[in-house]
Amino acid sequence: MLFTNSDDANTTFTPTGVAVADQATITGVIPADPARPLGLYDVTVTNPDGSNDTLAKSYLVSANPPPQVDDVVPPFAWQGDPADGVLSDRAIAVQGSNFLSTPGVRWVLESDPGRVFEARQVAFTDSQTLTAIIPVESARMPAGLYRVQVSNPDGQGAEWSGRFEVTATPPPQITYISPMRLPGNEFNTGTTALGVYGRNFQAGALVSLLLPGGGEQALATDDQNAASGELLASPGGQNAGNGSYPVKVTNPDGQWDVFYLFSVTSSADGKLQDSEGWVIFPESSMQQGRWKLGVDYGFDIFGSGYIYAVGGLDDTGNELDTVEYTQVSVFGEPGVWQQSEQLFGRQRRPNTLNQPRAGLSVARIGPYLYAVGGTANGITALRTTEMAEILGIDTMPYLNAHPVPGAGGSLPRGSWYYQVAAVGPWGESLPSQEAIARDTGGSLTIHWAPVDGATSYVVYRTPAADGRSQTERRLAVEVPGTSFTDDGTGPYTPAPANLRARGINVNGGSLAVGKWTYRVTAVTDFGETLASYPLVAEVAAGENALELNWDPVPNAQTYNIYRTQTVDDDSGITHRLLTGNSTTNYVDSGSTSADIVAPDGVRPLPPGSLSKWRVLEDGDGNPFELHQAREGHRSLIVTLPFDDDDDPDTPPLQRAFLYAAGGRPDNTDGVDYLNTVERAEIDLLTGELIPSGDTDGDWNLEPELLQVPRAWFALVTSQGRMENPSGGGEPPQRCDDVDGDGYEDIECGGSDCDDLDPEIHPGADEICGDGIDQDCDGQDTPCDCTTDADGDGFISAADCGGSDCCDSGDESSPGCSPENAADIHPGAEDTCEDGIDQDCDGIDPACQCPDADGDGYQDDSCGGTDCDDNDPNIHPGASEICEDGIDQNCDGDDPACGCPDADGDGYEDDTCGGTDCNDQDPTIHPGAFDWCDDFIDQNCDGFDPVCFWHPRGNKGPDEDIYLVAVKGDDRLSTPNNSQGLDTYEVCTVNEDPQAAPLGQLSPWTLQVDTAGNHTLWGLEGLLYIDYVFGFGGASAENIATGSVTADRHVWGAPFDIAPADAAHVVLKDGSAAGHMDSERAYFGMVRLFSRIIAVGGINGLQMVTESWAIKQ
Repeated sequence: MLFTNSDDANTTFTPTGVAVADQATITGVIPADPARPLGLYDVTVTNPDGSNDTLAKSYLVSANPPPQVDDVVPPFAWQGDPADGVLSDRAIAVQGSNFLSTPGVRWVLESDPGRVFEARQVAFTDSQTLTAIIPVESARMPAGLYRVQVSNPDGQGAEWSGRFEVTATPPPQITYISPMRLPGNEFNTGTTALGVYGRNFQAGALVSLLLPGGGEQALATDDQNAASGELLASPGGQNAGNGSYPVKVTNPDGQWDVFYLFSVTSSADGKLQDSEGWVIFPESSMQQGRWKLGVDYGFDIFGSGYIYAVGGLDDTGNELDTVEYTQVSVFGEPGVWQQSEQLFGRQRRPNTLNQPRAGLSVARIGPYLYAVGGTANGITALRTTEMAEILGIDTMPYLNAHPVPGAGGSLPRGSWYYQVAAVGPWGESLPSQEAIARDTGGSLTIHWAPVDGATSYVVYRTPAADGRSQTERRLAVEVPGTSFTDDGTGPYTPAPANLRARGINVNGGSLAVGKWTYRVTAVTDFGETLASYPLVAEVAAGENALELNWDPVPNAQTYNIYRTQTVDDDSGITHRLLTGNSTTNYVDSGSTSADIVAPDGVRPLPPGSLSKWRVLEDGDGNPFELHQAREGHRSLIVTLPFDDDDDPDTPPLQRAFLYAAGGRPDNTDGVDYLNTVERAEIDLLTGELIPSGDTDGDWNLEPELLQVPRAWFALVTSQGRMENPSGGGEPPQRCDDVDGDGYEDIECGGSDCDDLDPEIHPGADEICGDGIDQDCDGQDTPCDCTTDADGDGFISAADCGGSDCCDSGDESSPGCSPENAADIHPGAEDTCEDGIDQDCDGIDPACQCPDADGDGYQDDSCGGTDCDDNDPNIHPGASEICEDGIDQNCDGDDPACGCPDADGDGYEDDTCGGTDCNDQDPTIHPGAFDWCDDFIDQNCDGFDPVCFWHPRGNKGPDEDIYLVAVKGDDRLSTPNNSQGLDTYEVCTVNEDPQAAPLGQLSPWTLQVDTAGNHTLWGLEGLLYIDYVFGFGGASAENIATGSVTADRHVWGAPFDIAPADAAHVVLKDGSAAGHMDSERAYFGMVRLFSRIIAVGGINGLQMVTESWAIKQ
């Protein structure tokens, strides 16, 4: 092997330890050499007989540190079952260092390195964490071991030292644990075992606890009920210390699953037990300091979690209309914050609220995010509500993965990646999966299926011929149809490819020793192209300049060069150094950069993005308004089961109610805040709020008032107190029929082997010998193949694709042998139960039950499965024709044509063959997180899980749903506000529609044992297990200067689900472990995965921008 610099044939190096693994693989080690010139190298392989071949510009020597992959979690994925209606593509966490936004991730089959599978989607959390969606089922990845490779946008890559396994058997899946929390003396002595429940547990499965410092503690595991989905575990002599632990189940085949989170507590129940305390994530600082903001969490279609920060005040007291969000890893760690954006016309702009809002409340259910009330001017409050949706699969186009080469065009030969997004009332959708063309140029056409409601589409492409996964930039907007041809000319002209550099010495050179980042653009009649991929080059000691080279761009007149302004600047931002360069090389000897940043283009919207915000309206097109304008109020959502019939076999529906409590109508000094509460029901199909019919407001004004007027308080609910929110699993399968022939693409779980040609699909007429498999049976029948080894008059299926399943006698057909081959062929009489398939129908029929129509399925009147034994086209597994009045596949149903996905959650209605058990509710579908004891089957598995453990011994289904109002303030006092509330009050939610309107609140009751301590407002709260926690808040505030005296303490008050009376639900609070590291008030907080995460807020006059988190 020989590596030759692409720009200097005299610069070469050779690897050591070269070894030929097989005819398609050669390996070697490249020695480290700090003096090796940077740039691209041609790789030449020469055989011993002198024959050779060269791959030009295929190896990059860079000054930028390469990525490093330390771990892949989990290191396996099940290949899935195409027949189960659930896509098994899953999210994989990739951990390491030096990741750049956004790398490509791929899996290479170890037994056949030519088979490479790119991640469907990659999310960049930070330089150490990626989340990649492995296309294990959609790409039909074969079972086996894989190498995992990460490729940064600068071209450098790394491979994980371990091996990833795609398995043929499903991994264990933990659905819940019980109890979720135990005192150490009960757990460690074995008095109470940890119950782990789920599916796919194997005999010999082992339960363990993941330890905070790494490693795991194996538990003594009782697996006698593993087959039915139960494992019982206890320490078995090795005590578990107090703290929170992820629970892991490992099957004997090495596959595992983790559930978050099990807590071992001391006798001081209710304290946050975590030896780490609060952790500050330096890469997770908000872009905009904000306080009096609204915060909530949500999940995308793959179960990844996000935190959304909405509106608020900036450091000058101005109301904000911007929104930012961050992804949270499966370990509960917040990532980099980014501003929410959307497409407006042809331009990408911040996705802002329709008006600024501070002191608003934010609540979410499913994909729907609500911003309620607030103030736009700091004086008077608002009555309106805005809504946005977390973008999902329903608006994503399905893009065929294979661009079609065409005649003409000027695309340089190379690798081109494409994505498509749909534009509609929601704004711009998330992008499709990638379509990839490698080693191709000229002209390329991509095709996709239409999206309902889309008015146009946006096409994205990698900027240059050295394309890399997940680096697409916007190429065209307002594309009207469902195909697009990229010819690389005019506005579609690409950037220069294969930028490389090497250090040199020139007279008068002054370029400083160290690292410099470069990018290059081409200038044509249509203007300047996007910039090339960035290149980090290094000036070594003894050098004073860098020589740049790049590939020519067709029709380019000149080139512009961009460079970082200072040496060793790792920001990646380059500024224009030179314009009008007429050649494809340039020597930088130390010129000064200008101040114009290189054009980088527009990326597709990232996962977690929101639709455009819109003000909700009533049925007449008017704003959906509260009865009373509210600022500083709190909102939350409660879901309730509703049985609308008397059929015990029909599961109850889920109904959801949004509450807005307390707050203030304006900032008038000395006037009591509000003590009213309003309720609006949510239409779960659309997210709209249902009008109450009242003349003075669209919400329902609750008849019961708060006992104390409150604003800037915490409002929490007991619903879900036993569980840790997570996104569920089993992401929906995005599949469609691009060519419109009625068959979905085989690459996404369908059966159409060429979804770009409507003449190719299962059942199509096969044309022999044309090299095309028209009927998708896996082969093209040769016209001149006439092998009939056994002379029975039927052509061999094995050799020619004919119909004789046993011709040579060596085939795998049941009972086939050379001795009886001539007696086996289509039409032969099939002797029942003799172990031989005489008629080549794939089965040996049972005796005493006919198959009159000869379709291989016996009459169901005698125990068979053929529901019409007089028609060979009707039998189990036959292709079903929708709405023709005939049940072709004998499943008891003639499906409706175009099985709907009315709620847009990616799962079709189960009444027509889909898997969604409630297609009117996007929070209900296979794989959804199923809350225990709520009487709702959210994940469509046929039952509602039971909350087996309750701290005070009460059965979950008998629990009331409580709302708890925590502290706050009752009026504004100027210029100094220093007297807040120290009280709690509670009410319950009505679940009996015969007694009162569903969702209506009971009278509020002040809690008698809580008063007298810790007057705080602008705090956050949490009801978890059997404690109500209060976090931080303000104890004093200078209204004139805006300075807030914030608190850092965490207080815990016992919560009794079965109190002696309504005044003793919440008991006296006390200091809890886990106080925040510094003070914070008017902030937001969420409980997500395994952590409690605090964002935003103020301390004194300083904005708190860092995200803090503590394990539960």
